[in-house]
Amino acid sequence: FTFPYDWRKDIKEIANENLKGQIDYILTQTDAGKASGKVDVIAHSQGGLVVKRLLSDMPEYQTKVNKVVFVGVPNLGAPKAAKALVYGDDLDVSFLGLGLDYLEVKKIGQNMPSLYELLPSQEYFNHTPFYASLLKYNILNFGVKSDLNYNQTKQFLKDSSLNSSLIDQAESFHSLSYDNFDFSTTGIQAYNIVGCQEPTIDHITFKDFGPPKRNFGPGDGTVPVFSANNIFGASTFFALESSHGTMLSQEGIRQQIINLITGSTLSTAGKITPYISECHLNGIQVSSHSPVSLNIYDKDGRHVGPNPNGGFDYEIPGVAYDVVDHDSTAFLPATGEYEIKLTATGAGSFTFDSAVIQEGVITNTAHYDSVIITASSTAQIDLNSTNDQTIKLDLNGDGTLDKIIVPSSILNSTESQDLTPPVSTSTIAGTLGQPGFYRSNATVTLSAIDPVISDRETETSGVLKTQYSLDGGEYVVYSSSSPVAVTTEGPHSIKFYSTDRAGNNELEQEVNFVIDKTPPELIIQFDPQAKDLSFSATDTLPSIVTSTSTLVKVKW
Repeated sequence: FTFPYDWRKDIKEIANENLKGQIDYILTQTDAGKASGKVDVIAHSQGGLVVKRLLSDMPEYQTKVNKVVFVGVPNLGAPKAAKALVYGDDLDVSFLGLGLDYLEVKKIGQNMPSLYELLPSQEYFNHTPFYASLLKYNILNFGVKSDLNYNQTKQFLKDSSLNSSLIDQAESFHSLSYDNFDFSTTGIQAYNIVGCQEPTIDHITFKDFGPPKRNFGPGDGTVPVFSANNIFGASTFFALESSHGTMLSQEGIRQQIINLITGSTLSTAGKITPYISECHLNGIQVSSHSPVSLNIYDKDGRHVGPNPNGGFDYEIPGVAYDVVDHDSTAFLPATGEYEIKLTATGAGSFTFDSAVIQEGVITNTAHYDSVIITASSTAQIDLNSTNDQTIKLDLNGDGTLDKIIVPSSILNSTESQDLTPPVSTSTIAGTLGQPGFYRSNATVTLSAIDPVISDRETETSGVLKTQYSLDGGEYVVYSSSSPVAVTTEGPHSIKFYSTDRAGNNELEQEVNFVIDKTPPELIIQFDPQAKDLSFSATDTLPSIVTSTSTLVKVKW
């Protein structure tokens, strides 16, 4: 028997009304209702929360269940739910290269109780100190990164214009007794299958000045390991190959479910293990920042990325791909060989990062900063084990290699954690008149530091470059050996910002000043009517004269 239900609704309502009735109906239609009076249940993902809710709220139904097999259940929630609510997500739904539109999911998800009930619960924070960080500028123009605890995360989500009442309802849903429900006292034979080697979003850094940064950890592609593993009184098995949305039909998992329900001995060798120590997350995390689309190919020509039909291909097992606006992040398992192709979606510049991950930890990062492209450009990157690969750029898209680009910086493990942008300052040298006015040529000196944050001293990556624009011109890279010389008279504006070796950009700053090297002229005239001399001043820059004319009377 299958149990279809409206997955958008409140999970508690589905459990205590719909699932309850389904079990009762099955027992009236089968021999189980005449004999043992029990059913076996296989529950995947959110369905596991539905089953656990019924058995927790209505203990009398514990006597009606013989075996329950949980598969990829977000017992404590998943950070991906927060990402879906704030930015949108395709929820891993793909059919014939087409999938859900992530912005549409964001819109309809705002009032879906179940999506809020998939947010990480308070118990989740007893297993990890945080899953969300907030990076913003304070009044001193200094990037401040804060790791949010449970209450801070909840308030941040409310401040992000989400449904506050549903956030509170989700908190009530994930009571301590529900999250830690123990099957050992129920008489039910409980089993749990946990995906443990797929890249899974486990940390999101929300920014108030750019796209978020997503980090991957071990899980099934949607649910982190410790969340899926949080079922007490169950025999747990770890799936070494899993993709959250299709776990029930995957090799190894499918056979394991049959074995658990029927007592058969189908082989699951190399696919299923009872030991979490056999789970490893190794690979490369890549990200591109607009205006390019990120496409991944393996040696067999399989593709992950946007396709020409306006849909999306997920053809390479184990590859995770996530998009926010024009910012793409993907994780590639260490077992494969990959080629990255970037296709311009407009003219401008893009950045690219590749980070080596070993046992779930970033060990080094290669950063490629501000690669200038046209609207026809394409680029190819053949990833290598040393993570110092080059970008082969075809600037005009004519099939000819125009430029080879080496990494702008290579970061170690701690430097790779740097999310705080540098801070720039400007100094103007010249003969100062009134404040903001210079009576000579002016020289502008720019300097920058990559700040050291308390308790994060080793995360500082250092300043990569400072760029400036004079009077609305193109941005150019500043050189400390060649300060900006300004010689023409009139008002001037210099905009500038710095970038660190991890690719964090400072918010643009601006300084304005005026150069007026020509003194005013004094004009003396005789006024025959007043029989006085009049004095007036003119300036070659009349729009910036700072004093008014003076009338002096002379007696005869």
